[in-house]
Amino acid sequence: MSSVGRARRAGDLPSEVIFTLVGFRHGFLAALPLGMGAATFGALFGFLADQRGLSALESLLMSGLVFAGASQLLALELWADPPSIILLSLGAAFVNLRFMMMAAALRPWLAPLPPATAYGSLLLLVDMNFALSLGEIRRGKRDAAYFVGAGFLLWLIWIASTGFGFAFGHLLEDPEAWGLDFLVAACFLAMLVPLFERHRSIAPWAMAAGASLLAWHFLPGASYLLVGALAGATTGALLDGRR
Repeated sequence: MSSVGRARRAGDLPSEVIFTLVGFRHGFLAALPLGMGAATFGALFGFLADQRGLSALESLLMSGLVFAGASQLLALELWADPPSIILLSLGAAFVNLRFMMMAAALRPWLAPLPPATAYGSLLLLVDMNFALSLGEIRRGKRDAAYFVGAGFLLWLIWIASTGFGFAFGHLLEDPEAWGLDFLVAACFLAMLVPLFERHRSIAPWAMAAGASLLAWHFLPGASYLLVGALAGATTGALLDGRR
């Protein structure tokens, strides 16, 4: 059952949604403890962007406009000279599919708002402010500006830390000696662990891993990333359809 469905059954949806500066401030302050995690991840992206040959402006623009750590790191993995726009777009689309479900879970707050406000707010949707806001919804809170305030703080931190990582990452003379060449893979593994759901996850994850290994062996470039993602997503969708 979806998060929205659970909230409806609990009878704790807000009866009247508001959008105030007070809510924005509360969300902004609530996201402060999560800022350290966002800053670390953003600095990692800035450092790796420099290693891949992106300019400071390109790195900052990507963080400011995309604002999605997982897809940005994936884009760096898929980066080539010249970059393949189609490959980069497909990779980002697969990684960011989860945002559709997250946006649906926030519908109790966003649906009553004017379309421009609701869709504009979703530009700041990331995992951290989603989790904070979902908790507020389940507690019966009704100020949707909380979501925007939390997202705005994380967006500022994300851009600033990207610039920091880009500016000072080059001071590491030998990144491989520190194991930093494995940071992208380590970050993705760290994000996957909380998503593992015992028996339900085994088949899709195994299919994704197997397809990725075959594609890595037989196909050129970083196409194995997309092949693995597509195989895992298809397997998961088929299994969910049978339940």
